Amino acid sequence: MDEKLYRIMNWPEIESIIYGEADHPEALLGAHAAGNYICVQTFQPGASEVKLLLPATQTMVPMEKADEDGYFAVLIAPEKLGEYRFEVTMEDGIREVREDPYRFRPEPDEERLNRFHAGVNKTIYELFGAHLTELNGTKGCLFTVWAPNALRVSVIGEFNHFDGRMAQMIRSKDGSCFSLFIPGIRAGMEYQYEILPKHGAKFVKADPYAFQQNGDGTCSIVSEVTEELADLDASHIYGGASGRPMNVCEVRLSDLFLTADEQPENTTLAKRLISYAKELHYTHVLLPGLMNCLDTLHHTPDMISYYAPSGQFGDVTEVREFISLLHQEGIGVLTEFRAGGFSAVWQGLSMFDGSPLYEPKEEARRVNQSDGLVFFDFTSREVRNYLTGAILYWSKIMGIDGFVFRNLGAILYLDFGRTDGRAFYNIYGETVNLEGVEFLQHLNAVMAQREPGILRIADDTTLWQNVTQPGIDGGLGFDMKYDHPFADHIVRYLHSDFYLRSSMGNLLTDDILYHYTDEFILPLTHAKVGAFEEYQSLPGDETEKLGALKLLLGWQMTYPGRKIRRLQASVLQDLSALHKEEPVSEEDDVALMDSFTTYISELNGFYLAHPALYALDSEEEGFTWVDFLHPENGRLSFLRKGKNEITGEEELLFVVCNFTPTMSIKHIGVPMAGTYREIFHSDLVRYGGVGFTNTSPKKALAKKADGYPNSIKCNIAPLSIAIFKIDLQK
Repeated sequence: MDEKLYRIMNWPEIESIIYGEADHPEALLGAHAAGNYICVQTFQPGASEVKLLLPATQTMVPMEKADEDGYFAVLIAPEKLGEYRFEVTMEDGIREVREDPYRFRPEPDEERLNRFHAGVNKTIYELFGAHLTELNGTKGCLFTVWAPNALRVSVIGEFNHFDGRMAQMIRSKDGSCFSLFIPGIRAGMEYQYEILPKHGAKFVKADPYAFQQNGDGTCSIVSEVTEELADLDASHIYGGASGRPMNVCEVRLSDLFLTADEQPENTTLAKRLISYAKELHYTHVLLPGLMNCLDTLHHTPDMISYYAPSGQFGDVTEVREFISLLHQEGIGVLTEFRAGGFSAVWQGLSMFDGSPLYEPKEEARRVNQSDGLVFFDFTSREVRNYLTGAILYWSKIMGIDGFVFRNLGAILYLDFGRTDGRAFYNIYGETVNLEGVEFLQHLNAVMAQREPGILRIADDTTLWQNVTQPGIDGGLGFDMKYDHPFADHIVRYLHSDFYLRSSMGNLLTDDILYHYTDEFILPLTHAKVGAFEEYQSLPGDETEKLGALKLLLGWQMTYPGRKIRRLQASVLQDLSALHKEEPVSEEDDVALMDSFTTYISELNGFYLAHPALYALDSEEEGFTWVDFLHPENGRLSFLRKGKNEITGEEELLFVVCNFTPTMSIKHIGVPMAGTYREIFHSDLVRYGGVGFTNTSPKKALAKKADGYPNSIKCNIAPLSIAIFKIDLQK
């Protein structure tokens, strides 16, 4: 080796690079001034020869091999250097030209990094992750990762033979993160981070901020997320505001397959979903599992990425186009957000840099003992910023119109999910997670300010109060919350034997007592509705089971609150419009499916067409009980009131629900004089009923019934719901 070159070599630091232990490899690698010369050093494991290519002079200068592991160096005059490259000859004779990543010295923006540490960087996804860019005229990818407790982090992939010694990242000035610009990286390339912790052996992780991953999240994928992609559809489909209807259908992609082994393209699935949603008059669809997760036996998806979509939905561009197609048809798109815990799989966030970075520092508090998920550390501003950034990314860049926040108890309570009886307490001696509460309040305040059209729905099974009140007033700041008692009570009631229902009327009437304390959405979804999943356990014969099913849906659509529903394909062999094209052997089954689908479609359309069913959902004047004091009758009636925003016309509807299997003709008490005209009935023949309805208008008579001086004489079909429009002028 040249003596002058030998004297300027920092052998201890070279050794740290060769053994993959350097966190400032740029201090040696690349080009550095050495007196009157420039010293260029590179580490090319497995190379037998390296030449320095000088485009300015179109010459090649052989580099000296300083170490047998592939460390090369050369001294060169400054005026000859320019934008150099390396010609690398491997021991097997393969020769290739390589860029030097250490010719580029990107440093994370200090202001953005400070905002991240303060927990207020709203576009954190622009700082961390893999970003295709161009530096000094060279195209490549800038990688940045938060790993403050790692000794060394490298980017690995097929582009460097998964050798963590070749792309050792540069630690930032504040020591909290690592960055490296690698020339030649293109969209679609897979990568991982190889991390050397302070204690123990090196390991690999997926990128927490990756915009795309492979199916199990073991590898991240470089994706080109541009402003043009975001501009495909800049407007959100806003719904659910006070005075506006909202009817959501929860749909899993598998629901859209015609056969179990079908693998349709995303565009085909989107068109099927659009057809289904429009035919059945849904305003929004909820797509569970849109963020990459692992489905598990305990039915709680294990989150492995909060920025990358699930592979079943396609890549970033395909997902965005899927959402845009729905937007073009006026259909809003919601998805789940699970901040209550993440998967403990090796490639995920758990012990990310060899230390508890995303999870609580205290080991006893890290794991949800009921499902094995790992809790987030809400005392960390960086962790809270990671989650807030994910919500903003999905709404701003991907076009999502709203989020259903699952498993809130894991955020709100320190003792949530514990099976060993151990409890943890805050500074006030309570089990409330104060930092978790602050996180939700801050996130909702940020979203209300920056993305006011994006819905935030709390799927909360705890007894937390004021979920939809603003954080400044002590609430959590959500737009609405799931009314789980509503679903539990109606399902329990309908599954009870008919002779027991006379003593269970409070299950249907008590819910209204708390209804105006929060903004509610009524869930008949996969997790709540035994009437769907356990259809055969409903009392009665097949006709009565179907009547109960229609009554359940009618009860939901006429009760105050927004609506969210999922239909199970197992009901009546297949009561879903999604599978109309599937051959069915028996004509009766086809007729039953068609009649039930017609019922759902017309019931949903009826809801959207009548402001009395949604305009005053949040106001006490929008709902009034008429007959609810005689549960032994198995019949309930109430009024719904609203005003048409376009015409200004007041609308008053009278709803009668019969929860018994008996058919009768009775006088029903009404609260006011006028003419009652039936405009909807679940027992119509086209809905699979017998047609025991009220075809002619009913004028209120001065005949006492149900405690009222006036009544109307009605045909009352078994297990049915009838809706009358009241005309006070006649």
